Amino acid sequence: LNHVSYQDSTRKVYYQQLAEITGRTVLEIEADFEMLLLMPDSLMILENRALDTLRFLHDKLNQTDRHINSEIN
Repeated sequence: LNHVSYQDSTRKVYYQQLAEITGRTVLEIEADFEMLLLMPDSLMILENRALDTLRFLHDKLNQTDRHINSEIN
């Protein structure tokens, strides 16, 4: 997983998927990420927001699972 060619291919696929979702070009997305790397505080804020979103979705999924399981028993 740490091999450079694997990381590059994964990055390309990720950027292509983002381009499809956002309607922006891969070059624009790459430039945005490069700019974020120069601003670590902004990058950390975005990372924390993404983690908060994942936690929310995880909690929501677990609440749904608990509700379903309690009805089965």
